[in-house]
Amino acid sequence: MEKKQPELRVRRTRKLLWKALIELTTEKGYDSVTVKDITERAMINRVTFYRHYEDKNDLLMRGMDEIMDDLNERSEPPLTNWRVSVDQPPSNALVFFEHVQEYAQFYRVMLGKRGVPELGERMQRHIDTLFQERIELVRHTESSRIGKTLVPTDLAVYSISTTVMSIAKWWVDNDLPCTAQEIALYTTRLIVLGAYRSIGVEFELPEELRV
Repeated sequence: MEKKQPELRVRRTRKLLWKALIELTTEKGYDSVTVKDITERAMINRVTFYRHYEDKNDLLMRGMDEIMDDLNERSEPPLTNWRVSVDQPPSNALVFFEHVQEYAQFYRVMLGKRGVPELGERMQRHIDTLFQERIELVRHTESSRIGKTLVPTDLAVYSISTTVMSIAKWWVDNDLPCTAQEIALYTTRLIVLGAYRSIGVEFELPEELRV
């Protein structure tokens, strides 16, 4: 019991400091927040702050590490099936948006103008990895389905991850107007079908581009 009490105090202190950082970043932007601001908002003295963190950036990075580690742990291990349905989002897409929903305030702040670019970059790398894995799987297991390459693969992956990030930002900025299941499905349709086909506009492909 004696050991548990200090651990609980540490967790409580870190939680209060993290909450203060997010609230202050929402109000005035990350660059304008000071350690003094954080400790006053959390009602914790500066000595205690420096027992846990080197500075506000250390607090941010360690908090971000915990959130990104949680996302990575929830994501499925290497894929065994590359197929995607436009009626059911892939499991990792749903996991991603459920994670965004759970940490909505954090994402709303950090993906906005008042946040920090590091989060967006780390999230995008996470999504890049998942989609690169899916592409490599279809290349190795379903080579007969690979047609003419119209754009470089790295550009396609970048386009997909940028789309996912933009949708996540739109979703939290608009106070989660639909469920995680729905936004994951809409994202899947936009990626698989493209923007035009997703809203019902059909185009006829030239014969040489048909698979």
